[in-house]
Amino acid sequence: MTIIKTYFNAKPYEGKVFTMPSETIPDQSLTMRQILDRYARGLPLDAKVPQWDDNADLDDVLPDPRRLDLAERQEFAEAAKAELEQVKQKMALKKSKKAIIEPEITTPPSQLEN
Repeated sequence: MTIIKTYFNAKPYEGKVFTMPSETIPDQSLTMRQILDRYARGLPLDAKVPQWDDNADLDDVLPDPRRLDLAERQEFAEAAKAELEQVKQKMALKKSKKAIIEPEITTPPSQLEN
């Protein structure tokens, strides 16, 4: 014998009980006036405020060393050392050029003729 469910013999749904803390953010709802204003101006209707990360470009360039294997870590370290050496050489070159140019500027013209 099969039981046919109808609205006469159906049991009401008791619902769920949430025991976790609420994750809603106060004052995140928009009034009808705000929704219509945003629609009229062509703005997005959701009022989410974007959160920008100023260091996002560094996250894209630098890999997380905890996720690299040993070979990748060594390769990354060697590349970083090579780049550091290049920067040091450029700085030393700029310093030497600056040291050469400064005496020429500070020396009076009468002394340069001799």
